[in-house]
Amino acid sequence: MEERLQKILARCAGVSRRKAEELIADGRVRVNGNTARLGEQADGEEDVIELDGVRVRTRQEPEKIYRMLCKPRGFVTTMHDEKGRRSVAELVADLPERVYPVGRLDCNSEGLLLLTNDGALTQRLTHPSHQVDKTYLVWVSSYIAGSERSLAQPIGIDGRMTSPAEVQLIKADGSVALLRITIHEGRNRQIRRLCERAELTVTRLRRVQEGQLTLGDLKPGQQVMMELYPEIYSCIGCNACTKACTQDLNVMQYIAYAQRGELEKCAEESFDCVSCGCCSVRCPAGISHPMVGLLARRLTGKYIAPKSEHL
Repeated sequence: MEERLQKILARCAGVSRRKAEELIADGRVRVNGNTARLGEQADGEEDVIELDGVRVRTRQEPEKIYRMLCKPRGFVTTMHDEKGRRSVAELVADLPERVYPVGRLDCNSEGLLLLTNDGALTQRLTHPSHQVDKTYLVWVSSYIAGSERSLAQPIGIDGRMTSPAEVQLIKADGSVALLRITIHEGRNRQIRRLCERAELTVTRLRRVQEGQLTLGDLKPGQQVMMELYPEIYSCIGCNACTKACTQDLNVMQYIAYAQRGELEKCAEESFDCVSCGCCSVRCPAGISHPMVGLLARRLTGKYIAPKSEHL
C-alpha cells in the first residue's frame, strides 16, 4: 500500500516527519534508485528506499530479542535436551519469539549467557576469527603458588592449539584460590581443561563478561532484556562522543551503564540529551548514542526525553 514517503521514513528510519521532509528536499533519499521528491508516495513492502545510499528496512521482520541470563548450575545450554535434563529453554519460556544461546556453558558452570534470535550477532560473537574475549571467575582447590603460569599457556583441543589465556590471582587461602581467567576463543571445556593440566580442581566456575557485555550483579536464574545490546556492542571506549557533546554530558558513561544493563542509570545520565547527533557523527563505531538514551528512558518508563527538533 502506497503512502507518503516522509511517513515511511518517520516510522522506519527513526526521524520526525519534519526531518524526513528535509532529508527528501536535500536529495538524500532515493526510491528504486531515483532521487525522491517532496510529496512522493511509496510502498514500503515493495519499493527499495535508501537514505544516504543505505537501504531503509521497511518490511516487517520478527522482533529481535536479546536476553542476558545468569545461567544457574544444573542447566544445559540447549533449547531441547534429548536426555530430558533441565535446559535454559525453561528459563526463557515467556519470550514471544524463539531464541538460541550464544555460545555455551557446561551444565556445572554458571554465569553470563546471551540468548537471541539475531543470527548476525551470534556469528560475530562466536566465530573464532573475531576472538571475542570471555572472562571467568574460577574457584579452585589444590592451588600451588605459581599455577597461573601453567594456566596461561596454550592447550591443544580437537587437534588445534588455543591462544594463550590471561590469568590473574584474585586471592588465595592456603590451597584454595579464586582466579580471573580471560580466553579469546571459548573452545569446548577450555577453562576446565586448563585447570586439569595445572592439577587444579575446579569447585565453581562463573562467566562474568563476554566482549563488552558484563554480568553485573545478576544472581543465578535472574535475567534482563538487552534491547540496547546491538547498538552498544561496537563501542570501543574512545570517548569521542563525550568530547563532541554540545550539552557537556558524559556520553561514554551512559553507554557504559547500558552495557551493564543498568538502564535506569543510563536513562538518568542521558536525560538532558537534545539528540543533536554530534556524538554520533564523531563516533568511529557509528553508534547512535541519542537513540541509546532514548530507548533506556522508554524502557524504564521513569524518564521523559526533552523535546527536540532532531527526533
